[in-house]
Amino acid sequence: SGKTFVDGSDREQILDLLISTFEDIVQTNIELERKKDELSAAKARLEQYAKLLEGKVRSSQDMYRETESRFHQAEQRLVDSEQAYRETFEDAPVAMCWLSQTGNYLRINRAFEEVLGYSLHELAQLTTADTIHPNSREEGLRFLDDLLSNRLATATMELQRIHKDGRAIWTLINAKMLRD
Repeated sequence: SGKTFVDGSDREQILDLLISTFEDIVQTNIELERKKDELSAAKARLEQYAKLLEGKVRSSQDMYRETESRFHQAEQRLVDSEQAYRETFEDAPVAMCWLSQTGNYLRINRAFEEVLGYSLHELAQLTTADTIHPNSREEGLRFLDDLLSNRLATATMELQRIHKDGRAIWTLINAKMLRD
């Protein structure tokens, strides 16, 4: 009733077609399995590479954190050192000042203010030559010039200075020229 019969030659063609199709499917499956293995191997290499990179990223992050920590520690030590220096300079029992290369006062400590009677603000309007007593001016200017011109690296001398109230005072100067 609805059955179709195939004669022998058609049967061989159909069988050959089925066998050929089956062989193609088997070959395709073999190729797919090989590709699957290649992809699995590539995936494994990528995962290893990702782990390696992750380790390097972690290592880099750790190095960055450690460097940043060391930087902050060094920065804090510098701040502490500057504070200690500032306090040592300000509270020193001997008069100290910093002069520019033109002889202008840049910084003085409390003892210096007490010795000459001037504040830094007042001394900023003067040069060191302005505070040298006339009796010592020639010797004092030569001393200052020798320091500023590098003929002397360090020097000591007694020098009469002028106090803010006008009186002459004797001072012992120990000087060292610092260069940038």
